[in-house]
Amino acid sequence: MKYIVATVFLFLACLNVNSQTIERLKVSTERVGDGLYDFYAENPNYFPMQIELNFTEFDNMSADCELPYVGTVMPGKYKIFSLSRTFLELAGGFEYRFNTRIGAYPVEHDHDAVYLLPFSEGKTVKAVAFDLTRSRTPEKILWAFEMDAGDVVHACRGGVVSQQTVVQERDGRKIGDNTITILHPDLTFGRYELLADESFMVALGDTIEAGTPIARVGESRLSPEPQLRFWVYYVGAPIDEINAGEVNDIHSYINPVFKGKGRKTFHLEDGKEYTY
Repeated sequence: MKYIVATVFLFLACLNVNSQTIERLKVSTERVGDGLYDFYAENPNYFPMQIELNFTEFDNMSADCELPYVGTVMPGKYKIFSLSRTFLELAGGFEYRFNTRIGAYPVEHDHDAVYLLPFSEGKTVKAVAFDLTRSRTPEKILWAFEMDAGDVVHACRGGVVSQQTVVQERDGRKIGDNTITILHPDLTFGRYELLADESFMVALGDTIEAGTPIARVGESRLSPEPQLRFWVYYVGAPIDEINAGEVNDIHSYINPVFKGKGRKTFHLEDGKEYTY
């Protein structure tokens, strides 16, 4: 039995994504000689970010890369390119601006990656697929695990805890959702949704292994019964194409291969019960 999801859910999901605390990527320049400048990008987040940097003024200067600059910046500070004055006897100058997006590009995801079921050993849980064909993201692969409120959620795959969101209260109403997103080694993301309030067992920046307890299942206005929602995705387009409006859905989605009791691997089947 597939869950049918309308555009309203996706709109709420988008609001939830946008409510996350994202630190702004910083760009700085360092003069290293007469007419020579190095450009640095510093990403203070726990996930990679794409950057598109355009020059609004570029007089008598040359870059050692193609312009506008488009690239991926991993967490930390990195030199991204250099400028030099084309004719040293003449004055030169430059001004620039940039914008960013969460996620690396390109991503070569690990086709051999195996995911653990996200619940405790000995528990039997039904998996239900969402029918998103009538939504704005028909290619999205979203699974629900019908669990009990308070059940421990375990990481399906190891990586770095890169993002977290928590429910906010405004004018007596709850807004958003409790979520944890894990950045996998191949730069894909695993997102866990509908988690219980104040139940997080991991912190931003933690490096965890598959099977690590990360939170508990919560009650949700998005579902009549407690459940965990889980999806795996990565950014499937470069930032310049996204900004130019050439891409309808910036994400690419993965249908994970799971491992359960008996150590056999499988894709989830809609409505089937699984024991780990």
